[in-house]
Amino acid sequence: MEKLLREFGPLSGSTLEMCTEGLLSGLDYLHTCNPPIIHRDIKCANLLVDLDMTVKLADFGCAKRAWRCESFTPTGSIPWMAPEVIKSESGGRAADIWSMGCSIIEMATAEPPWGLKAFDNLFAAMYIISMTEKLPRISGSIPEQARDLIRSCLQRAPERRPRAYELLEHEFLAGTRELYCDSPSSLSGRLAITW
Repeated sequence: MEKLLREFGPLSGSTLEMCTEGLLSGLDYLHTCNPPIIHRDIKCANLLVDLDMTVKLADFGCAKRAWRCESFTPTGSIPWMAPEVIKSESGGRAADIWSMGCSIIEMATAEPPWGLKAFDNLFAAMYIISMTEKLPRISGSIPEQARDLIRSCLQRAPERRPRAYELLEHEFLAGTRELYCDSPSSLSGRLAITW
């Protein structure tokens, strides 16, 4: 996805909707495993896209299979990390939801979630993300329903973030439900995961 955005620019309309649904479907699958799988590195560089714009989660190098992830490694994708992960407070499913919100911003703007050159260095990024009330800027060019979905993901309090299955019911994804409900494969048949 990162290369696609670099070459063709931001996603919009039904393409953004379809790619968001694919990401959420994959995340819902991971989060409903027993025990859940927490990806811990969701960003466009870790999303595969086929010719039909079906999105698949990839790169499970940071993933953990547990009800709650308490471990923290300060390497990787700081601008996509949830505040509680940077503060080493927790890193469960809600942290993936934050990263997913950041990834939707990235898909819709073709820029990192906090914008280009938002931070002087990684320590400044860690401070701003974890110790202030600032949030990634949600561009006005993103459709209002998508902005609403992103805002629900970017709640500073992890317990206020919805689960992936709840986000799949969001109004922004109504078009994808209409597309696939008549299909024999339905949404559950569009498994958006790759190992």
